[in-house]
Parts: sequence; C-alpha cells; structure tokens
Amino acid sequence: MRFGACTSIDQSEKWKSAGFDYIEVAAAPMREEGWSPAPYVTADVEATNLFFPGGVNIYDGSFDPVEHVEIVGVCAAAVYAELMVIGSGGQRKHPEGPEVGLASFVSIVKAMQEAFPHLPLVPESLNRTETNVGTDLGKLALALHAEGLGYTADAYHVLKEWDFDGREGGLETPSKAFWEAQLPHLPVHVHLSSIARTLPQEDDAQVIGFLKRLKELGYDGKMSLEGQFDDEQLARARPVLGALLSQAGF
Repeated sequence: MRFGACTSIDQSEKWKSAGFDYIEVAAAPMREEGWSPAPYVTADVEATNLFFPGGVNIYDGSFDPVEHVEIVGVCAAAVYAELMVIGSGGQRKHPEGPEVGLASFVSIVKAMQEAFPHLPLVPESLNRTETNVGTDLGKLALALHAEGLGYTADAYHVLKEWDFDGREGGLETPSKAFWEAQLPHLPVHVHLSSIARTLPQEDDAQVIGFLKRLKELGYDGKMSLEGQFDDEQLARARPVLGALLSQAGF
C-alpha cells in the first residue's frame, strides 16, 4: 500500500518528510490560464481530487464534462497522477433528486472515462450537506460497477451519513454488515479520516471497522489522508496510520 495526503503543492515536502509517499492535489485549477506542470512534477503527485470547477452544472448543457476531462486529464497525466477522484458535490447535485441524479451522474462519468481512458476516474460518495447525488457509497459503487467503473471509498463521508441516519439505532461503531453494504466490492482508491475529518485516534473503532472491510476485500492501493491537520498531528500521522492498519489486520 502507498500512503499520501490530500493537500497542496506547497505542503508536499512537509508530508514527505513525515513519511508519506505522495500527495493528492486539486484537478480543476489545471485548466486555468497560466497553469504550469513545473511545480508538480517533483512533488510526487499520484492522484487528484476537486475534479470539476466551482459553480458549474454538469447536467444542463452549459458545461461539457467530456471536454473538461480531456483538458485536466492530460494535465494530470503530465504530472504523473495515476487516478482522478470525482467529488464535486455542488456540481453533481441534481434538481430531480437522488435517483435520477445518480443515473445521470454515472452516465456522465462513463462518457468521460470512455473519452479519456488513460487514467481511472473514481467517484467518491459525499454526504447530504454537500450534494443529493451519490451519498450512499454502496449504491454509488454498485451503479458505477454496472458500467465497468471504479470508486473511491471515503471513510469520513460514509461515517457522516451513518451518523445522520441515526447510527443504526444508536450504535457507537458501525456494524460489520454496514461496512459490507457500503463497500460491496474492492475500491480503486481510499480517503481516510475520522468522523471529525481529522487524524483518527489509534483506537478509533469506527475507522478500524472501515479498514477491516478493506482488508477483507484485499485492498492494496493508495490511501490518502484528508482533513485538517496541525503540525503535531502531521508528525504523528504516519505512526497512527500504521497502528490503525495493524489493528485492522494489515
């Protein structure tokens, strides 16, 4: 497994010095005028997120997602990224609701992947404060899989939705059945944080349950920490991650 962090280019050396292998950076700015790959190519970029530019609507014809991936995909490949996460909550929110929205979203992702097959496009589930499309990771993963597409498993968003839904009747930790439903098959990529979107504690049972499901599925890909980390947390992050993985059986 390789370990990274969702951060910016100027934070790359700090994370690498803390024992991480790569960084995951925003894709949308790559289409802006004056963007240059120069600062990226030595920063160990292996993945991107923040896929769509802010303020666009991907459904109404005012923005062309295929044209977009042909621009940012080339840029991401040029800086040695190996996959592109699609989050972009506001951009994928659908006026007709989650079911119509999910079908439309998956269709758009499929069209983009067919137009740009060089890097995997791997949507993540988000939570209901951000969008109404793809908030249930299990449903999103299955809908993508039906079209031959992969997904990103993001612990924070899954835990937030579990919390919003009443924690399975008030549990402190998600059940094994919950994780099996939310991760129905092997993800392509992983985002990791606590339910507070920061560095988990070494005994965070909620996160350990998520990692146990990944172990059960045979996950051996990239794992990006995502959230707010002060310098003290950053210094502890790699050992804490190792402790969590050990408890999950990795």
